[in-house]
Amino acid sequence: MQARWTAVRPWLGSAARVALGVVWLWAGLSKVGDPGQFLVAVNAYQLLPDWLARLMAYGLPVLEIGVGVLLIVGLATRLAAAISVALLVIFEIGVISAAARGLSIDCGCFGSGGTVAAGNTRYTQEILRDLGLLILAGFLLWWPATRYAADEAVAATVTTTAVNPGTRRTRAARERAEALLARQRQQVQRRTRLVTALMAVLLVAVSGVGAAVQANRNRVPAPATPVAAYTGPVSPAGADGIVLGYPDAKVTVDLYEDFMCPICGLFETRSGAEILALATQHKAKLAYHMLNFLDESSKGTAYSTRAANAAACTADQGLPFVKFHELLYAHQPKEQSTGLTDDQLIAYGVEAGANRATLTTCVQSGKHALWTQQLTQEAFTTTHIEGTPTVRVANQTIDWQNAQNIIDAVNANQGS
Repeated sequence: MQARWTAVRPWLGSAARVALGVVWLWAGLSKVGDPGQFLVAVNAYQLLPDWLARLMAYGLPVLEIGVGVLLIVGLATRLAAAISVALLVIFEIGVISAAARGLSIDCGCFGSGGTVAAGNTRYTQEILRDLGLLILAGFLLWWPATRYAADEAVAATVTTTAVNPGTRRTRAARERAEALLARQRQQVQRRTRLVTALMAVLLVAVSGVGAAVQANRNRVPAPATPVAAYTGPVSPAGADGIVLGYPDAKVTVDLYEDFMCPICGLFETRSGAEILALATQHKAKLAYHMLNFLDESSKGTAYSTRAANAAACTADQGLPFVKFHELLYAHQPKEQSTGLTDDQLIAYGVEAGANRATLTTCVQSGKHALWTQQLTQEAFTTTHIEGTPTVRVANQTIDWQNAQNIIDAVNANQGS
C-alpha cells in the first residue's frame, strides 16, 4: 500500500500543481487589465488602509500570475505552494469577515468585484472554492515532488553517482555508500534552495515593478472630448444635500460621498464628468450628500467634516461648489493622514471662484459642520447607507462602478 502511494503521489501532485497554477494565472490575468476596478474590489472589504489597499490591488495580480507560471512549469514548487497557502488563508479570512459584517460584495477573485445588490452575494461558494484550492496548495507544500516539473531538471544539474548501499558486502562499504548518497542529497537540496531563493527574489521584484506599472496605468487621462461646464443653479446646503440642476430636470441622482473616501475619489476621476453632464443636459438634478464617515481616519482633525463644511460654504456662493468639489478629489489626501488644512481648503475654494473673505469666515466658523453631521446621521438611520460612494436614482441604489449604469437609470426614469 505504501509503495503504491509513493508511486501515485507525484502524479497527483502534478495534477494539483497544474490545476492550481491555471487558477492563479486566470485570476491574475482577469484583474491585471483593470487596476482601478480591482482597487474598488479590495476597498469593498473595508479592511485595509488606503496605502495597503493600493499596494494589494496593484501588486497582487502580478504576483498571482508569477505564482501561476511557477506552478505550471513546476519550478520552486514548494515556494509557490507556500505563497498559495498564505494568499488563500488571507482570502478566506476576507470573505468570511465580509459575510460576518453583513457586507454585500463580490470577492473580486476573477475580475470585477465590489459592491453587489443585497441577495446577490456568493459567500458560501467562494469560501468552499478557496477551501478546495487551499487543500491542493497544502498537498503541494507537504509533497512538492511532482512529475514533469522543472524542479526535476534543477535536481538533474547536480552530478550524481548511482549507488545502492544494500549491494555492498561489508559494513564499511555500506557506510561509505550511504555517506555518498547523503552528500548527493545535500547537493541537490542546496541547488534547489538556491533556485527557490532566486525565484523568491524574482517574484518580489516582478511584483514590485508590476505594482508600479499598474499604479501608473490607473491614472485615468482626461476625456478626449471635454464635457461642457455646468453653469446652472446650485442650492445652498440643505436637508436634500447640495443640489445642482435645472428646474426642468425630472430625475434626481443622490450621491453619498466622503471627501476622505479613496473610492469616492476613484468614482469622481472615472465618472464625475459624465455625471455632471446629466445636469448640464437638463436630464437630472444632482444631490450631493457630503458625509463624515471617515472623520476617524484623519488623525483627530475631523477632515471629512471640515471638507464637507467647506464644500457647503462654497455652495453658499453657488457655482464655486462645482469646481471646488472637483479640486478636493484632485488633491485628495490619503486615509490616516491629517487631511488638508483649513487654509488649503480656503485656497481651493478661492481657486474655484469663491469670495475669499466670505469663504474664510464660513470655513473657520464651521458654519455647516452640524449640517454634515445631520446628513450622516440620516444616512445611517433613515436612508440606510452602508458606505461611500453610494448612488441612488428614484430611491434605487445603482451600481456606480460604471457611469453608464447611472445614465441608464436616469434615462429609464425620464417619464416618471
